[in-house]
Amino acid sequence: MLTQINNEVLGIINRHFEELRRYTTFTVPTSREVATYIKEIVKKLSTLSLYDPELVTEHLYREVRELLTHLEEFLHEMGQPMDAEFRFTCLGQLWQYVSDWCTDVERQNLPLDQEVWSLISPAAPDCLEHLGDGYYEAKWWHPVPMMDVEILSRTEYVTTYGQPYEPKGMPNGLALRFRVQPFLDAAL
Repeated sequence: MLTQINNEVLGIINRHFEELRRYTTFTVPTSREVATYIKEIVKKLSTLSLYDPELVTEHLYREVRELLTHLEEFLHEMGQPMDAEFRFTCLGQLWQYVSDWCTDVERQNLPLDQEVWSLISPAAPDCLEHLGDGYYEAKWWHPVPMMDVEILSRTEYVTTYGQPYEPKGMPNGLALRFRVQPFLDAAL
């Protein structure tokens, strides 16, 4: 399978460089230089993603996520659409497998609701609603302690989405949506 993926990577690179040569007069790097780098990424991804998602360390997860990001950046730079046709290739199947593996690792390591309260402390919303898959919505009734919103936006493993807003049925109240990132081996 790795040989097939290597051939597909070379094909993607060669198509892209041929397209570039039509529009530029400068020397385009050889496909071998780029292909060697991507081959190493593919080889590592295919090996590391074989680990059981329940037993993955934070270090391993972050390494796989970083490698996957490099692969996705490469595909984007080469103009390779991530469409259904791509997903039938060996490289596309590997990309899909590793993406699904990362999702499985994240799901295995999402904190329980009680851990989320500890994680966002000392922020103390009046209501904390779990929206699923690590997404939450914190709500405060009037008067809103703006320091809580600030604390939440600066908490490690928390990513806020959008701006705070006034939810329906809560005049002068405030709601903020956020996602708790999987923290794997990190202790609360």
